[in-house]
Amino acid sequence: MFTKKKLWIGLGFILVLIIFIAVWSVFKVSSFEYAYENKGAFEQLDALMNTKKYADDIEGVGYKVDSYYLDMNKRVINLIIDKQPEIMVSAPHDEGIDYRIVSNEGGKEKVISIRCNKEMELDVYSAHETGKRNIDIPISKTEANRYLEKSVEATQTMLERVYNGIK
Repeated sequence: MFTKKKLWIGLGFILVLIIFIAVWSVFKVSSFEYAYENKGAFEQLDALMNTKKYADDIEGVGYKVDSYYLDMNKRVINLIIDKQPEIMVSAPHDEGIDYRIVSNEGGKEKVISIRCNKEMELDVYSAHETGKRNIDIPISKTEANRYLEKSVEATQTMLERVYNGIK
């Protein structure tokens, strides 16, 4: 026989179960694994870098995470994802993703800064040589696109390595 007490306990249990399922689905959708399987590169990087949850997984596959910035900002600020040339990707933000490519050509260090939009298309780019003085150097859109393609390829490789390391 049902009493009011049993009814309220049953309704409370159902309510707790509904809340648990809702919270679980929100965390599942915001996870890197979900983003890797269902979203594009921007969302994958966002899920991976805008939290400290995956820092150990990133380091586990060979990428260096700056522990100072990780502790201060509670997220991965940037990663060096390739060595030749050195490609550094910054955590995604509202305008897109920033890359910094450092190459040594002819004994001079050339730094190319690239921002791509959320669709991974070239948005803004610049280049300069470092030394006693930083000297801006011209860079064509074709050359910037070539560097962006290499950066996106290195990003995809890094994302794949981290995903496979988690699984």
